[in-house]
Amino acid sequence: MLGNTYGTTFVVYDIQRIIARLMEGSSFMSAEPYTAAVSPDQAGHAPSLSSRRGVAILLLLSLVQFMDVLDASILNIALPSIKRDLGFSQQSLQWVVNGYIL
Repeated sequence: MLGNTYGTTFVVYDIQRIIARLMEGSSFMSAEPYTAAVSPDQAGHAPSLSSRRGVAILLLLSLVQFMDVLDASILNIALPSIKRDLGFSQQSLQWVVNGYIL
C-alpha cells in the first residue's frame, strides 16, 4: 500500500478522488475542506519500530543523515582554504558547494 509513515492517508485514495472529479467535470478549486484521512482499521498494517527490521532501518537512516550533515560541515570548514589556495571567487565557491551536495 502507498501511504505516509503513519498509514492514515493514501496516495491511492487521492488519485481515485482526482479521477472521480475529472469524470464529473467539477473544478479542483473549491472551498470545501479536503479530508483524505482513513480510519486505522482501513489503513492496514503500517511498518512499525516494534520489529528488529524497523529498528535497523531507523538506525541506518539516522546514520545516513548524520553522515550527510557531517560531510556538509566538513565542506563548510574547508571553504576558506579552497578560496585562498585555489583563488576561487564567492560564485565559484557556491559552485563547489552545489556540486558537492549533489
